[in-house]
This record gives sequence, C-alpha cells and structure tokens, in this order.
Amino acid sequence: MKKSIQLALSITIFSSTLISLNSCQKTSAPTRTDGDGSINHENGLLIVNEGSFGSGNASMSFYSPGTDVVSNNIFSSTNSRPLGDVAQSATRIGNSTYICVNVSNKIEVVNSSSFVEEATITSVNQPRYMIAKGNTGYVSSWDGNVAVLDLTSNALITTITVGSGPEKMVINNNQLYVANSGGFGSDSTISVIDISTNTVTTTITIDGYNPSAIINGANNTIWVLAKGKTLYDVNWNVIGHAPSKLIKINTTTNTVISSTSLFPTLHPSTIDMSPDGATIYIGGSFSFPAIYTTSTSSPTTPSAAFINEVNYGFFVNSSNGNVFILQDGGSSNGKLLRYNSKGTKIGEYTVGIFPNGGSNRLSK
Repeated sequence: MKKSIQLALSITIFSSTLISLNSCQKTSAPTRTDGDGSINHENGLLIVNEGSFGSGNASMSFYSPGTDVVSNNIFSSTNSRPLGDVAQSATRIGNSTYICVNVSNKIEVVNSSSFVEEATITSVNQPRYMIAKGNTGYVSSWDGNVAVLDLTSNALITTITVGSGPEKMVINNNQLYVANSGGFGSDSTISVIDISTNTVTTTITIDGYNPSAIINGANNTIWVLAKGKTLYDVNWNVIGHAPSKLIKINTTTNTVISSTSLFPTLHPSTIDMSPDGATIYIGGSFSFPAIYTTSTSSPTTPSAAFINEVNYGFFVNSSNGNVFILQDGGSSNGKLLRYNSKGTKIGEYTVGIFPNGGSNRLSK
C-alpha cells in the first residue's frame, strides 16, 4: 500500500520468517534478474517487495546464501507477467509458495523451487498474511475476516469474522491467534479460533492499541506487539501518542501474563525472536529508526538500539541469529542489509520497491 498513506494511517505491516543463511563477511553483493529456471528458490531467502500503491509493480526477490547474490523480479521473469499491486507477504507451504497481493485481491501460488505459477486464488478479499496446518490454509483479510482454504484444491472453505484489520497470525495449542491491527481505525483484541471447528472461541482484550505482530514463545505462550497509535485532533494535528507495548499471553488459559511499555512516541510493527528464545527484536515501520531488543525472561523498555539502521521491515535467522533489515527507497529500489548476531554488518544488496519482509520457514 502506498507509503505516504501507510505513514499517515499507521498501517505498515511486516512478515518475518527465515532459514539458515551464509554469514561470511561482505559489504556489498551483485544483483541479477533470474528467469532461466536454474535456481532452486527453496534454498534461500524470498523477499517481498510491495511496490508503489496503484502502480502494479510489486515483485519478489531471492537471496542465495550459497552465492551471496540477490536475483530480482523472479515472479515476472519466470511467468512473463506482472505480480500485481502491493505484495503483502509470501508463505512457503509444502512445495508451493503463496503470495498475498493485497490491492489486487488475489493470492498467487507458485512452485517453491522453480517459481512457475500453479494457481491464482481470487476468493479472498484484501489478503494480508497466510499460515497453514496440514492441508488447511488461513488467510487474514482486511475486510475483518480470516479465510479458510482447502490447499489441495485452493478452494475457499469458509470465512471467520474477527476484529478490524486482522494481520499476522500464529497457531498454538490447536488454536489460531489473530492480531487485529485496527485497520484504518483502532482495535485492542486478539481473536482466538478453534481450528477444529473454525469458530472464534475467545477474544482477548489487551491493554494496548493496534496489535500487528504475533509470534510463538516457549511453554504455550505467545508474544504480541501492540504498535500503539498517533493521536490527532479534528484538524489532523498530532496531539499525542498511545505507547507501543509488548504483551505475553498464556495460550492454555488465554490470559495476559505481562505487558511491557516499549516506546512513548514510536510505533513499531514487527517483532522476531533469537534462535535460543532469549531475546525479542523490535522494529519495522515506515522510517523506523533502529532495531531494538529486550529479554524474554524479563522484558523491559529498550534503552538503546541494537542496530542503528532505518528499517521498513526486518527478520531474524532462526539458526544463527543473523538479522536481515529491509530499507525502502521510495519509488526506487530498496535495500536488504545483513547483520550477524553481534550486530556487525556483513552484507548489502539491492532488492525491489518497498521491500517489507521475506519467507523461508516451511509452514507445513
């Protein structure tokens, strides 16, 4: 979605998934366009590039750890057609990759290795993020629903009404937890869906505004990032802020364990976790100033930045802790920055327009 609109309405959202990647010292790397079918796109990192709102120039990039090279425009190069308008996220499920193209109201399905198109799903309105269990997919939709898909046929099974602006989701304890971001307004809830019946069984109210990111923790817990919100008067003058918060929830009782204030005036939209589960990383929003961290054992308000890089999105390597940072370039191509677990920069690459996240972990 167009970044000037996203900044004004606080709707920039990110996804964060990753596999083990090469960590050799590198300050820059070449990029190329891939369309010859010679690359296995399962063996590396997919980058989702939203493109400019209304321009239909969304794209996908691929980082190969073996060659330390980024290939751009891999969907259009492989399939000889544009991806669409505002790619929001991509999820690998089995042998297929599902790309949610938000403004185009579709999900493009490609072979995860070759990136050759397999299907186009048009039954989901404004798709945002997707996860799966078995042969069932769950897609958050900005019309206030979660769409349930049969992945053997890519057919719509049903829709489940949740809160406003549903975004990222996790599955924990056979329950689907949906972060209701508020969309163009405000929300303070997590919808809990029993995936055996596809019904909302509980709605958890948190003491923060606009939850946008959610990740699994240890011992039947989840972590939720409530990004807060900017407060305006009737003339759209800024008059204050509701702070961002990090919230821990027990998924056995569906009750809040802890709530930690993060920033009084900053509104991050993304969290991720270190491989050992000891650290949560916080960042990701339009021109967000840095990557911050806090402990999972005793979360506190971050006092200093871990990595001083402006970021539109980021994610953490689940094996070695490398941090991948996405920087937008306005209407020009953005950048992928790679840092090791110590916070030292080890790579920089050109990607597509408005990169917001990536996909590497299998969801099934």
